[in-house]
Amino acid sequence: MDRERLKSAIRETIRKEKGAPELRARPKRTTTYRIIVLSSLITTCLILLLFLGPSLFSSPPPKGPWGKIHLPTPGSETGPTVGVRAETRNIPAGQYLWLAVDKPALGLCWPKFDHIHPNIMFQTTIQEGGPKEFYTISLYSLNETLNDQWTQWMDRQLLGGLPIPPDSRRLASVRLYKNR
Repeated sequence: MDRERLKSAIRETIRKEKGAPELRARPKRTTTYRIIVLSSLITTCLILLLFLGPSLFSSPPPKGPWGKIHLPTPGSETGPTVGVRAETRNIPAGQYLWLAVDKPALGLCWPKFDHIHPNIMFQTTIQEGGPKEFYTISLYSLNETLNDQWTQWMDRQLLGGLPIPPDSRRLASVRLYKNR
């Protein structure tokens, strides 16, 4: 028992010599402090969304050849002059990009624009001289044989359309209405 008392006495003496640790008073959280913390948190979230937002909320990048027509939007009414803005990705070498006006009911298309550089966003204007009706603008990726046929058709300025390529060649399309 004396040993236990001795240990307790030593501990007590050591504690007294070191001094009792001072208890810190917790600072009061003022309204201003809370507003600063909240605004900092909101600012941080907004910055993260700005930099990470497109990758957080978009689908994963495409794995194969891909294209998208941004303008005109599907269902738009157009006149004879149509502004087109589109982009392509993952187009392999040896593929040629074309815009064409499709008339699915006839099974024909009219090539409108070639020399589209692959894997970029591009903008151009095409002319559509057909009647007032629905039509489709398509973005095609063609092999060398089809590219040569379409180039010859354009060079000869033929009036009749060409057969619509297989769906596997179509990267993107939009259905529109010509109103004039």
